Order: sequence, then C-alpha cells, then structure tokens
Amino acid sequence: MTSARRTAGHVSASQDGFTLLELMVTVAVVGLVLAVTYPTFNQSVRKARTTAYTEEITNLLVLAKQEAVRRAVPVVVQPDPSARRLFAYANVDGDPAITYQPDDSKAPRTVDYEVFRHEADALAKIQFVSPPKNKGKGGGSASPAVDGLTSISSGENAIVFEPNGSVRDIGALRVADEFGNYFEVRVGPAATGRITVLKYNADPSWGDPPGFFPRGIDPASGDTYWVWSRRKL
Repeated sequence: MTSARRTAGHVSASQDGFTLLELMVTVAVVGLVLAVTYPTFNQSVRKARTTAYTEEITNLLVLAKQEAVRRAVPVVVQPDPSARRLFAYANVDGDPAITYQPDDSKAPRTVDYEVFRHEADALAKIQFVSPPKNKGKGGGSASPAVDGLTSISSGENAIVFEPNGSVRDIGALRVADEFGNYFEVRVGPAATGRITVLKYNADPSWGDPPGFFPRGIDPASGDTYWVWSRRKL
C-alpha cells in the first residue's frame, strides 16, 4: 500500500513539471516580448530623463526668482554651457556691471551671496546647445546655447531677476539630449519673468517654420507639437 502511494505520488509530480520543449518555447516567447518592448521602454526612459532635466532647470529659475522677490535684490543666473553648469547669486551691492563680489568679512546677506550651483546630470547626457541652423537635421553650425538675456561683466549673458519678479532682459537657455531633442527654457515677457519650457520641431507637419513650441497639439492639424527624435547624434 505504501509502495503504491509512493509510485502514484512520483507520477503526479512528474506530470506537474515542465518538459524541455515547454521551457524552450517559454524562453523564446519571453525573448520575443523583450525584443519588441525594449526599444519603446528605452525611449520612454530617455524621454523621462530629458523632460525631468528641463523641469529641474525650471525649478531652479523659479527658486532664483523667488529669492529676488523675497530678499528684494537682483538675482543673477549665470550659465556656463561648456561645463553644463548654472551658477546663481544675489547681486546685493547692485553693481551695474553685474559681477559676483562676496565678502566673508561682512554680515551674511549684506553682500553678494550664492543662491545655488547646478551641474547637468551625466546620466541624462544633456548638453547646453542650440539646434543647427540646418533645421536641426545635422550639418551646419549651431547657434549659441544662450539666446538673448543680459550681458554681464564676464562678457557672457545671464538671467537677471529683479526684486519685483520681472526679468531684466528676456531670453532662453537651450539644451539637448544625445538624440537631438532640443529644448529651451525661456524667460519672458520681461514684466512677469514667466518661465516656460519649449521643444524644437525641425519640420512641423502643420506648415509652420522650424522653431520651439510649447507642449500641446496643433488645433488645425491635430498633430502634437513635441516630436521626439530617436536618431543618435
């Protein structure tokens, strides 16, 4: 009786398992699913990283603007495109040439002081750059990564937020990921110092010339303004 039970149990266990053929089919199906979905997943991750970085810049500019209003002093956001950095400081002394002149011997907040330092995340592979003049399709020279803004003593251009929340001169910072998706974080109009994120479209299907567009859909054609490139630069 015991032997019969053991034999029955042994047969049942073998029947509940998988054959080699079944395992091979399962592995093949899983591999096929991964092959089909991985490019889409990878693209989604890249889009998320790039979008998150533009939002990070936006949040930093909002911080600089709030500091200008809260402390009633101009706050300067100085980009360093080659190093992919932003440096913001309060121009407490009101120097017309706009230079950073801290002085540790004086009381805090009574002289120029740092608001933040920021460097682009290497993981996102972001660089400060504008699209090439050739409609962003490669070839041709790129325009400056900083569009407009205020000329400062260093010979560079920077964002200057005034104590009333306005911006001294309108303009934008431009960035791109490694697949040629170009964005600009624009500050303007001057009176409000509004901060917006736009994305470059090299060949708008609705007939507009190449340019930077807000997130959304063209009402006439129904096409989305933000088209993502998968072509690695």
